[in-house]
Amino acid sequence: MTAFITPSDVVAFWKEAGPEKWFAKDEAFDADFRDRGHALHWTAARRERDDWMDTAEGALALLILLDQYPRNSFRSTAHQFATDPLALCRSVWTDILTERELEVAMLVVDCASNRDAASQLYVSVRTVEVHLGRVFAKLGVRSRVELSVLAHRMGRDWRRIAT
Repeated sequence: MTAFITPSDVVAFWKEAGPEKWFAKDEAFDADFRDRGHALHWTAARRERDDWMDTAEGALALLILLDQYPRNSFRSTAHQFATDPLALCRSVWTDILTERELEVAMLVVDCASNRDAASQLYVSVRTVEVHLGRVFAKLGVRSRVELSVLAHRMGRDWRRIAT
């Protein structure tokens, strides 16, 4: 067993497994997936792999780690669906927001203040405020609270909520 390190590792493992394993309850597959992806899942959930969104393969790897990995690794537990909003927000909001707006939105959803977001993104607080205003307008929300609620309620109704 070799732990995943790169997006290529994650995608190759997933493709090699194929649909027969993706949609079946298979203890051996789940255990292998859990062992290989454990560390990367948690770093992705903490948003430490956001830079992977810069490539198609990295974005796919993040979706696998945030959406499929928990379904296989945490069956019948609350964490099975805990990272769904994060995966869904990234995939849906990527088509609506600019890259910087998405970064700001995800930091705000993660409870970062404007000052904290500015520090993490190496921009001014005013720049964060401008991007956040654009995020609010594009997503039809009026506050940080509404943005966070939207992110956590995206589920099946995301198209209705975000438009």
